[in-house]
Amino acid sequence: MEHRGKLELTWVGKYEETTIEPRILIEDPEKSYGDPRSENMLIHGDNLIALQALQQDYAGRIKCIYIDPPYNTGSAFEYYDDCLEHSIWLNLMRMRLMLLRDLLADDGFLCCQIDDSESHYVKVLLDEISFIRGENVFIRNYKPQGLIDDLPSRKAYIRGSFLGAGSVVDPKKSYHLEFVANNLTHAEFLQENVNYFNLDAKIAGRKDNYVIYLKESQAISDLLSLMGAHKSLLDFENTRVIKDMRNNINRIVNCETYNLNKIVKTSLDQVRDILYIKDNYGFNKLPKELREICELRLKDRDMSMGDMAKTLDPPISKSTVSYRLKKIKELASKLRGDIND
Repeated sequence: MEHRGKLELTWVGKYEETTIEPRILIEDPEKSYGDPRSENMLIHGDNLIALQALQQDYAGRIKCIYIDPPYNTGSAFEYYDDCLEHSIWLNLMRMRLMLLRDLLADDGFLCCQIDDSESHYVKVLLDEISFIRGENVFIRNYKPQGLIDDLPSRKAYIRGSFLGAGSVVDPKKSYHLEFVANNLTHAEFLQENVNYFNLDAKIAGRKDNYVIYLKESQAISDLLSLMGAHKSLLDFENTRVIKDMRNNINRIVNCETYNLNKIVKTSLDQVRDILYIKDNYGFNKLPKELREICELRLKDRDMSMGDMAKTLDPPISKSTVSYRLKKIKELASKLRGDIND
């Protein structure tokens, strides 16, 4: 291993030369979106090669750089393993930080989000490549009040937090949007900012982290809107409308099915009582008004009480039909011995 100074951070492979393939950036018109004059770019590819490709046009011109490198905590996530061997992690970081240093303007600002696992090594790396010169730029501030002085800044803070540590579940499955924070103070600060817009975000613990979440579909829709995620908002709303429509249809069908089953059961019970009276008591002993109801029900077992009321001569009210059917049920119960005289 080559030593370049009396006191330095060293590791295996630190001074091995790495050749970066020269590449140029080519726009894919089919994937472009928004105002073409904005000069905004979303680059798909290896970040080391992309940073090298940016050097020709943007060296010394970038005003603000935000990076969220792997924390190297030893965890395994869905899209990458956060458990690199330490010297490999240091090599990866050093090469990229050197390219970022060349891109940053003299009055530019670099923000590196990192946790305690590698934060001290990042500071040494930045100092070694003259990105910083001894000053303490690593400040723990879980409640950055200075970043939310006005409404646009507050929205920008929420938007940045979501891009860095947020996710939303496919609304076809369920309604859930969340931010993940590794500190309760920060979680409460983010919750306070989200709830500033009357969204009722809540906090729950998850292993060693804290989750700030929304469960109401309207709240999720409002948050996507205030973050400026308009395309995602439209997709979310389209899915929500279809889902709500299906739920309403299912609810109506279930209600109609319940009512139909109830009507059928009631009609069957009425026919059973009438037949019992006919066999054990006789229609000739019934008052005329009850006998008419019995004969009409046996004639058409599916007829509603409203139609029965209109069919009788003279027509009567639906409530009167209900009252007479109730008297028939009481008589049948008395004949069976279900009730006393």
